[in-house]
Amino acid sequence: MIKWLTSAATGLFSTAGVALALLPGGVVIDHNLPAELPETGVSTFEITVHKGALDYFGRLQFDLPEGVELHPLHTQGGSFSTDKQEHTAIISWLSLPEADPFTVRLELDASAAVYANSSELAMSWQFAFVENNARQLVELDPIRFRLGGVDAGAPDVAARAADVASAVEDEVASSDEAVKTSGPSCVRTITELASGQGFLVRLEVKSLHVGQFSKLTETLPLGCEAMPAITASSICTQAGQNLQFLWFDSPVGEQLLEYTLPRCTLSSIEELSGTLSFVKGDVSHEVPIIELGKTELTSETLAINALVAPETGVSYRVQIAAGHSEMVTDYFTRMFDFAARVTVEQHEGWLKYTTGAFEHYHGARNERKRLTELHDFRGPFVAAYQDGERITVQHALTLTGCGWTQ
Repeated sequence: MIKWLTSAATGLFSTAGVALALLPGGVVIDHNLPAELPETGVSTFEITVHKGALDYFGRLQFDLPEGVELHPLHTQGGSFSTDKQEHTAIISWLSLPEADPFTVRLELDASAAVYANSSELAMSWQFAFVENNARQLVELDPIRFRLGGVDAGAPDVAARAADVASAVEDEVASSDEAVKTSGPSCVRTITELASGQGFLVRLEVKSLHVGQFSKLTETLPLGCEAMPAITASSICTQAGQNLQFLWFDSPVGEQLLEYTLPRCTLSSIEELSGTLSFVKGDVSHEVPIIELGKTELTSETLAINALVAPETGVSYRVQIAAGHSEMVTDYFTRMFDFAARVTVEQHEGWLKYTTGAFEHYHGARNERKRLTELHDFRGPFVAAYQDGERITVQHALTLTGCGWTQ
Protein backbone atom coordinates (compact mmCIF):
# COMPACT_ATOMS: atom_id res chain seq x y z
CA MET A 1 0.00 0.00 0.00
CA ILE A 2 1.27 3.44 -0.95
CA LYS A 3 0.43 6.48 1.16
CA TRP A 4 0.62 10.21 0.55
CA LEU A 5 0.64 12.42 3.64
CA THR A 6 -0.12 16.13 3.28
CA SER A 7 0.58 18.61 6.04
CA ALA A 8 1.68 22.20 6.47
CA ALA A 9 5.01 21.40 4.87
CA THR A 10 5.64 20.58 1.24
CA GLY A 11 7.90 17.85 -0.02
CA LEU A 12 8.44 14.19 -0.82
CA PHE A 13 10.27 11.48 1.06
CA SER A 14 10.19 7.72 1.64
CA THR A 15 10.27 5.77 4.86
CA ALA A 16 9.92 2.04 5.49
CA GLY A 17 8.90 1.50 1.87
CA VAL A 18 6.03 3.99 2.06
CA ALA A 19 6.06 7.04 -0.25
CA LEU A 20 4.90 10.20 1.49
CA ALA A 21 4.02 13.58 -0.05
CA LEU A 22 3.89 16.50 2.36
CA LEU A 23 1.42 19.07 1.04
CA PRO A 24 -1.12 21.62 2.37
CA GLY A 25 -4.38 20.49 3.95
CA GLY A 26 -3.54 17.69 6.39
CA VAL A 27 -4.72 15.00 3.95
CA VAL A 28 -3.71 11.34 3.74
CA ILE A 29 -4.56 9.33 0.62
CA ASP A 30 -3.83 5.65 0.13
CA HIS A 31 -4.83 2.88 -2.28
CA ASN A 32 -4.64 -0.91 -2.30
CA LEU A 33 -4.28 -1.73 -6.00
CA PRO A 34 -2.00 -4.79 -6.18
CA ALA A 35 1.34 -4.36 -7.91
CA GLU A 36 0.52 -7.41 -10.05
CA LEU A 37 -2.93 -7.81 -11.56
CA PRO A 38 -4.54 -11.19 -12.29
CA GLU A 39 -4.15 -12.56 -15.80
CA THR A 40 -7.60 -11.25 -16.70
CA GLY A 41 -6.24 -7.72 -16.25
CA VAL A 42 -9.26 -6.75 -14.12
CA SER A 43 -8.96 -5.83 -10.45
CA THR A 44 -11.13 -4.06 -7.86
CA PHE A 45 -9.36 -1.64 -5.54
CA GLU A 46 -10.08 1.08 -2.98
CA ILE A 47 -8.83 4.60 -2.41
CA THR A 48 -9.12 5.99 1.12
CA VAL A 49 -9.00 9.73 1.74
CA HIS A 50 -8.33 11.17 5.19
CA LYS A 51 -9.52 14.68 4.36
CA GLY A 52 -8.27 16.47 7.45
CA ALA A 53 -9.67 20.01 7.63
CA LEU A 54 -11.06 20.00 4.08
CA ASP A 55 -14.83 20.31 3.63
CA TYR A 56 -15.48 21.79 0.23
CA PHE A 57 -14.72 20.86 -3.38
CA GLY A 58 -12.43 17.92 -4.12
CA ARG A 59 -11.44 16.03 -7.26
CA LEU A 60 -9.41 12.94 -8.07
CA GLN A 61 -8.17 12.74 -11.65
CA PHE A 62 -6.49 9.70 -13.19
CA ASP A 63 -4.42 9.80 -16.39
CA LEU A 64 -4.95 6.37 -17.89
CA PRO A 65 -2.39 4.39 -19.94
CA GLU A 66 -3.52 3.21 -23.37
CA GLY A 67 -6.04 0.39 -23.07
CA VAL A 68 -6.70 0.92 -19.36
CA GLU A 69 -10.17 1.83 -18.11
CA LEU A 70 -11.62 2.75 -14.71
CA HIS A 71 -15.19 1.96 -13.72
CA PRO A 72 -16.95 3.35 -10.63
CA LEU A 73 -18.28 0.93 -8.03
CA HIS A 74 -18.83 3.30 -5.09
CA THR A 75 -17.90 7.00 -5.24
CA GLN A 76 -19.35 8.31 -1.95
CA GLY A 77 -21.67 10.65 -3.82
CA GLY A 78 -18.98 11.90 -6.17
CA SER A 79 -19.60 12.52 -9.86
CA PHE A 80 -17.67 10.10 -12.10
CA SER A 81 -16.77 11.01 -15.68
CA THR A 82 -14.33 9.88 -18.35
CA ASP A 83 -12.74 11.54 -21.36
CA LYS A 84 -11.63 8.94 -23.88
CA GLN A 85 -9.89 11.53 -26.02
CA GLU A 86 -7.77 12.76 -23.11
CA HIS A 87 -7.54 9.27 -21.51
CA THR A 88 -8.70 10.57 -18.13
CA ALA A 89 -11.16 9.51 -15.44
CA ILE A 90 -12.41 11.96 -12.81
CA ILE A 91 -14.26 11.71 -9.51
CA SER A 92 -15.39 15.10 -8.21
CA TRP A 93 -17.32 16.36 -5.20
CA LEU A 94 -18.81 19.83 -4.86
CA SER A 95 -18.58 19.13 -1.11
CA LEU A 96 -16.38 16.33 0.18
CA PRO A 97 -18.19 13.50 2.03
CA GLU A 98 -18.83 14.14 5.71
CA ALA A 99 -17.12 10.91 6.80
CA ASP A 100 -13.42 11.13 7.62
CA PRO A 101 -11.86 9.04 6.28
CA PHE A 102 -14.02 8.08 3.31
CA THR A 103 -13.35 5.27 0.82
CA VAL A 104 -14.17 4.98 -2.88
CA ARG A 105 -14.13 1.69 -4.75
CA LEU A 106 -13.12 1.35 -8.41
CA GLU A 107 -12.58 -1.38 -10.96
CA LEU A 108 -9.44 -1.18 -13.10
CA ASP A 109 -9.66 -3.00 -16.43
CA ALA A 110 -6.30 -3.39 -18.21
CA SER A 111 -7.35 -6.32 -20.39
CA ALA A 112 -6.91 -4.24 -23.57
CA ALA A 113 -3.76 -2.43 -22.47
CA VAL A 114 -0.80 -1.97 -24.79
CA TYR A 115 2.27 -3.80 -23.53
CA ALA A 116 5.01 -2.67 -25.83
CA ASN A 117 8.45 -3.79 -24.56
CA SER A 118 7.23 -3.78 -20.95
CA SER A 119 4.41 -5.34 -18.99
CA GLU A 120 4.59 -2.62 -16.32
CA LEU A 121 2.22 0.33 -16.57
CA ALA A 122 2.00 3.59 -14.62
CA MET A 123 -1.19 5.54 -13.94
CA SER A 124 -0.63 9.18 -12.98
CA TRP A 125 -3.14 10.83 -10.69
CA GLN A 126 -3.77 14.07 -8.87
CA PHE A 127 -5.93 15.51 -6.13
CA ALA A 128 -7.43 19.00 -6.43
CA PHE A 129 -9.14 20.80 -3.56
CA VAL A 130 -9.99 24.26 -2.23
CA GLU A 131 -8.16 25.64 0.79
CA ASN A 132 -8.55 29.20 2.07
CA ASN A 133 -10.66 30.01 -1.02
CA ALA A 134 -7.75 29.05 -3.29
CA ARG A 135 -7.58 26.03 -5.58
CA GLN A 136 -4.74 23.61 -4.83
CA LEU A 137 -3.52 20.86 -7.14
CA VAL A 138 -1.44 17.96 -5.80
CA GLU A 139 0.44 15.64 -8.16
CA LEU A 140 0.66 12.19 -6.55
CA ASP A 141 3.25 9.52 -7.30
CA PRO A 142 2.07 7.30 -10.19
CA ILE A 143 0.32 4.02 -9.40
CA ARG A 144 2.45 1.29 -10.97
CA PHE A 145 1.18 -2.19 -11.78
CA ARG A 146 1.78 -5.10 -14.15
CA LEU A 147 -0.36 -7.84 -15.64
CA GLY A 148 0.47 -11.18 -14.10
CA GLY A 149 1.75 -13.88 -16.46
CA VAL A 150 2.50 -11.51 -19.33
CA ASP A 151 5.73 -11.94 -21.24
CA ALA A 152 6.53 -8.51 -22.62
CA GLY A 153 8.58 -9.98 -25.46
CA ALA A 154 5.99 -12.49 -26.64
CA PRO A 155 5.08 -12.08 -30.35
CA ASP A 156 1.32 -11.96 -29.73
CA VAL A 157 1.72 -9.11 -27.24
CA ALA A 158 3.90 -7.13 -29.64
CA ALA A 159 1.42 -7.72 -32.47
CA ARG A 160 -1.49 -6.61 -30.31
CA ALA A 161 0.43 -3.49 -29.30
CA ALA A 162 1.05 -2.62 -32.94
CA ASP A 163 -2.63 -3.13 -33.84
CA VAL A 164 -3.87 -0.98 -30.97
CA ALA A 165 -1.28 1.74 -31.67
CA SER A 166 -2.37 1.84 -35.33
CA ALA A 167 -6.04 2.13 -34.39
CA VAL A 168 -5.29 4.94 -31.93
CA GLU A 169 -3.25 6.78 -34.56
CA ASP A 170 -6.15 6.59 -37.04
CA GLU A 171 -8.61 7.87 -34.44
CA VAL A 172 -6.36 10.78 -33.47
CA ALA A 173 -5.81 11.73 -37.12
CA SER A 174 -9.54 11.76 -37.86
CA SER A 175 -10.34 14.02 -34.89
CA ASP A 176 -7.24 16.22 -34.94
CA GLU A 177 -8.88 19.10 -36.79
CA ALA A 178 -11.86 19.10 -34.45
CA VAL A 179 -9.56 19.24 -31.46
CA LYS A 180 -7.67 22.19 -32.90
CA THR A 181 -10.82 24.23 -33.53
CA SER A 182 -12.70 23.32 -30.36
CA GLY A 183 -12.31 24.74 -26.90
CA PRO A 184 -14.20 26.70 -24.25
CA SER A 185 -15.82 29.90 -25.48
CA CYS A 186 -18.45 32.41 -24.41
CA VAL A 187 -20.74 34.70 -26.39
CA ARG A 188 -22.50 37.69 -24.84
CA THR A 189 -25.77 39.22 -26.00
CA ILE A 190 -27.09 42.44 -24.44
CA THR A 191 -30.78 43.35 -24.64
CA GLU A 192 -32.13 46.76 -23.66
CA LEU A 193 -35.23 46.34 -21.50
CA ALA A 194 -38.37 48.34 -22.07
CA SER A 195 -39.23 51.56 -20.24
CA GLY A 196 -35.64 52.35 -19.24
CA GLN A 197 -35.36 49.36 -16.90
CA GLY A 198 -31.75 48.66 -17.80
CA PHE A 199 -30.28 45.71 -19.67
CA LEU A 200 -30.48 41.94 -19.81
CA VAL A 201 -27.12 40.23 -20.35
CA ARG A 202 -27.12 36.69 -21.72
CA LEU A 203 -23.95 34.55 -21.75
CA GLU A 204 -23.73 31.30 -23.74
CA VAL A 205 -20.78 29.21 -22.55
CA LYS A 206 -19.70 26.28 -24.71
CA SER A 207 -17.23 23.37 -24.60
CA LEU A 208 -16.06 23.61 -20.99
CA HIS A 209 -13.61 20.86 -20.02
CA VAL A 210 -15.78 18.47 -18.03
CA GLY A 211 -14.65 18.03 -14.43
CA GLN A 212 -12.14 20.88 -14.63
CA PHE A 213 -12.16 24.31 -12.96
CA SER A 214 -13.73 27.18 -14.96
CA LYS A 215 -14.41 30.82 -14.10
CA LEU A 216 -16.31 33.49 -16.00
CA THR A 217 -15.63 37.07 -14.90
CA GLU A 218 -17.65 40.09 -16.00
CA THR A 219 -16.15 43.49 -15.19
CA LEU A 220 -19.15 45.77 -14.73
CA PRO A 221 -19.25 49.48 -15.62
CA LEU A 222 -18.87 51.87 -12.70
CA GLY A 223 -22.16 52.44 -10.91
CA CYS A 224 -23.79 49.29 -12.27
CA GLU A 225 -24.96 46.46 -10.03
CA ALA A 226 -25.83 43.03 -11.41
CA MET A 227 -28.85 40.92 -10.48
CA PRO A 228 -28.19 37.24 -11.41
CA ALA A 229 -31.15 35.45 -13.01
CA ILE A 230 -29.77 32.14 -14.36
CA THR A 231 -26.53 30.70 -12.92
CA ALA A 232 -26.43 27.23 -14.58
CA SER A 233 -25.13 25.25 -11.54
CA SER A 234 -22.28 27.72 -11.04
CA ILE A 235 -21.37 29.58 -7.86
CA CYS A 236 -22.16 33.25 -8.48
CA THR A 237 -20.38 35.98 -6.50
CA GLN A 238 -20.01 39.73 -6.85
CA ALA A 239 -17.18 41.78 -5.37
CA GLY A 240 -16.74 45.40 -6.38
CA GLN A 241 -17.10 45.66 -10.14
CA ASN A 242 -16.47 41.93 -10.76
CA LEU A 243 -19.33 39.47 -11.24
CA GLN A 244 -18.05 35.88 -11.26
CA PHE A 245 -19.55 32.49 -12.14
CA LEU A 246 -17.42 29.59 -10.82
CA TRP A 247 -17.48 25.90 -11.70
CA PHE A 248 -15.12 23.76 -9.63
CA ASP A 249 -16.39 20.76 -11.58
CA SER A 250 -17.38 21.99 -15.05
CA PRO A 251 -20.57 20.31 -16.33
CA VAL A 252 -21.33 18.72 -19.69
CA GLY A 253 -22.98 20.71 -22.47
CA GLU A 254 -23.72 24.36 -23.21
CA GLN A 255 -24.34 26.58 -20.17
CA LEU A 256 -26.69 29.56 -20.28
CA LEU A 257 -26.15 32.42 -17.83
CA GLU A 258 -28.28 35.54 -17.47
CA TYR A 259 -28.21 38.64 -15.31
CA THR A 260 -29.72 42.08 -15.42
CA LEU A 261 -28.16 45.53 -15.01
CA PRO A 262 -31.15 47.60 -13.89
CA ARG A 263 -29.24 50.83 -13.21
CA CYS A 264 -26.97 50.89 -16.22
CA THR A 265 -27.23 53.55 -18.91
CA LEU A 266 -26.74 53.16 -22.63
CA SER A 267 -23.40 54.99 -22.48
CA SER A 268 -22.00 53.01 -19.54
CA ILE A 269 -22.95 49.57 -20.89
CA GLU A 270 -20.28 50.04 -23.55
CA GLU A 271 -17.65 49.58 -20.81
CA LEU A 272 -18.80 46.03 -19.95
CA SER A 273 -16.04 43.47 -20.54
CA GLY A 274 -15.32 39.90 -19.50
CA THR A 275 -13.12 36.81 -19.73
CA LEU A 276 -13.55 33.05 -19.49
CA SER A 277 -10.78 31.27 -17.58
CA PHE A 278 -10.35 27.50 -17.48
CA VAL A 279 -7.86 24.78 -16.65
CA LYS A 280 -6.85 22.07 -19.09
CA GLY A 281 -4.52 19.59 -17.47
CA ASP A 282 -2.19 21.71 -15.37
CA VAL A 283 -2.27 24.78 -17.62
CA SER A 284 -4.54 27.81 -17.06
CA HIS A 285 -6.05 29.54 -20.09
CA GLU A 286 -8.06 32.72 -20.56
CA VAL A 287 -10.16 33.81 -23.54
CA PRO A 288 -12.16 37.03 -24.02
CA ILE A 289 -15.96 36.95 -24.13
CA ILE A 290 -17.26 37.60 -27.64
CA GLU A 291 -20.07 40.16 -27.88
CA LEU A 292 -22.65 39.61 -30.60
CA GLY A 293 -24.19 43.04 -30.14
CA LYS A 294 -27.14 44.73 -28.51
CA THR A 295 -30.84 44.43 -29.25
CA GLU A 296 -33.76 46.51 -28.09
CA LEU A 297 -37.17 45.32 -26.96
CA THR A 298 -39.81 48.02 -26.72
CA SER A 299 -43.38 48.02 -25.49
CA GLU A 300 -44.53 47.71 -29.11
CA THR A 301 -43.06 44.21 -29.43
CA LEU A 302 -43.30 42.90 -25.87
CA ALA A 303 -44.48 44.64 -22.70
CA ILE A 304 -43.95 41.96 -20.11
CA ASN A 305 -43.16 44.24 -17.22
CA ALA A 306 -46.21 46.46 -17.50
CA LEU A 307 -48.87 45.88 -14.86
CA VAL A 308 -52.41 45.24 -16.08
CA ALA A 309 -54.28 48.47 -16.72
CA PRO A 310 -57.61 48.97 -14.94
CA GLU A 311 -60.65 47.77 -16.94
CA THR A 312 -64.39 48.20 -16.62
CA GLY A 313 -67.01 45.51 -16.85
CA VAL A 314 -66.38 41.83 -17.48
CA SER A 315 -63.44 40.79 -19.70
CA TYR A 316 -61.29 37.75 -20.40
CA ARG A 317 -57.64 36.97 -21.05
CA VAL A 318 -55.58 33.83 -21.60
CA GLN A 319 -53.09 32.93 -18.86
CA ILE A 320 -49.92 31.32 -20.26
CA ALA A 321 -47.61 31.13 -17.22
CA ALA A 322 -47.21 31.83 -13.50
CA GLY A 323 -44.29 32.00 -11.10
CA HIS A 324 -42.86 33.59 -7.98
CA SER A 325 -40.10 35.58 -9.72
CA GLU A 326 -40.39 38.02 -12.58
CA MET A 327 -39.38 36.59 -15.95
CA VAL A 328 -36.95 38.44 -18.19
CA THR A 329 -38.29 40.46 -21.06
CA ASP A 330 -37.57 38.08 -23.93
CA TYR A 331 -38.47 34.87 -22.04
CA PHE A 332 -41.61 34.00 -24.04
CA THR A 333 -40.02 34.94 -27.34
CA ARG A 334 -36.98 32.81 -26.63
CA MET A 335 -38.68 29.81 -25.02
CA PHE A 336 -42.00 29.65 -26.91
CA ASP A 337 -41.46 31.75 -30.07
CA PHE A 338 -44.26 34.03 -28.82
CA ALA A 339 -43.72 37.77 -29.41
CA ALA A 340 -47.20 39.17 -28.73
CA ARG A 341 -47.90 41.51 -25.84
CA VAL A 342 -47.73 39.84 -22.42
CA THR A 343 -48.92 41.45 -19.20
CA VAL A 344 -48.09 40.46 -15.64
CA GLU A 345 -50.26 40.78 -12.54
CA GLN A 346 -49.80 39.94 -8.87
CA HIS A 347 -52.50 37.60 -7.63
CA GLU A 348 -52.63 35.40 -4.51
CA GLY A 349 -48.84 35.53 -4.06
CA TRP A 350 -48.09 34.68 -7.71
CA LEU A 351 -46.95 36.62 -10.74
CA LYS A 352 -49.39 35.58 -13.46
CA TYR A 353 -48.71 36.19 -17.15
CA THR A 354 -51.62 36.73 -19.54
CA THR A 355 -52.14 37.73 -23.13
CA GLY A 356 -55.06 39.15 -25.11
CA ALA A 357 -58.14 41.12 -24.04
CA PHE A 358 -61.60 39.81 -24.94
CA GLU A 359 -65.09 41.10 -24.24
CA HIS A 360 -66.69 37.70 -24.71
CA TYR A 361 -65.69 34.31 -23.34
CA HIS A 362 -65.76 32.49 -26.68
CA GLY A 363 -63.14 34.85 -28.10
CA ALA A 364 -60.73 34.03 -25.25
CA ARG A 365 -61.57 30.33 -25.57
CA ASN A 366 -60.69 30.33 -29.28
CA GLU A 367 -57.43 32.16 -28.52
CA ARG A 368 -56.56 29.55 -25.89
CA LYS A 369 -57.06 26.78 -28.46
CA ARG A 370 -54.94 28.64 -31.01
CA LEU A 371 -52.08 29.16 -28.54
CA THR A 372 -52.21 25.50 -27.53
CA GLU A 373 -51.80 24.44 -31.17
CA LEU A 374 -49.05 26.92 -32.10
CA HIS A 375 -46.94 27.19 -28.94
CA ASP A 376 -45.64 24.80 -26.32
CA PHE A 377 -47.31 26.49 -23.34
CA ARG A 378 -48.12 24.24 -20.39
CA GLY A 379 -51.89 24.25 -20.21
CA PRO A 380 -52.99 27.81 -21.05
CA PHE A 381 -56.47 28.67 -19.77
CA VAL A 382 -59.02 31.48 -19.81
CA ALA A 383 -58.98 33.96 -16.90
CA ALA A 384 -61.90 36.29 -16.17
CA TYR A 385 -61.96 39.84 -14.74
CA GLN A 386 -64.54 42.29 -13.42
CA ASP A 387 -63.42 45.93 -13.40
CA GLY A 388 -59.81 44.75 -13.61
CA GLU A 389 -60.07 42.32 -10.66
CA ARG A 390 -59.72 38.59 -11.28
CA ILE A 391 -62.88 36.49 -10.72
CA THR A 392 -63.82 32.94 -11.64
CA VAL A 393 -64.92 32.27 -15.20
CA GLN A 394 -68.15 30.73 -13.92
CA HIS A 395 -68.95 33.94 -12.01
CA ALA A 396 -68.16 36.04 -15.10
CA LEU A 397 -70.53 33.95 -17.23
CA THR A 398 -73.23 34.30 -14.61
CA LEU A 399 -72.80 38.07 -14.53
CA THR A 400 -73.12 38.30 -18.31
CA GLY A 401 -75.95 35.79 -18.55
CA CYS A 402 -73.91 33.38 -20.69
CA GLY A 403 -73.84 29.62 -20.32
CA TRP A 404 -70.70 27.55 -19.65
CA THR A 405 -68.83 26.56 -22.81
CA GLN A 406 -65.78 24.32 -22.89
